[in-house]
Amino acid sequence: MSLEPDGTIRTLTLGPPPFCYFQPTRDGLTLMRKDVPPKNLVCCECSTDLSPTVPDREPAYNIPSPQKPKQDRWYCHDCSVSRLEAAMPR
Repeated sequence: MSLEPDGTIRTLTLGPPPFCYFQPTRDGLTLMRKDVPPKNLVCCECSTDLSPTVPDREPAYNIPSPQKPKQDRWYCHDCSVSRLEAAMPR
């Protein structure tokens, strides 16, 4: 907040918080962030809503397919367990 010369108070708008998610990398599981969450953010196996606006949402995991490594595939925590074992480098 700041006080203007005429006595009015101006508030600063910071916008929504960044969307944070987990993704496997060479170094292990890494916390990543995007400024804008993806649209239609649901688990690709069980269809759990992973959008940041859902109260008490589960953590989101982006585990790309080895065949399409640049394409996002979103999983909830429960569905990600077996996928993470296969995706993590050994």
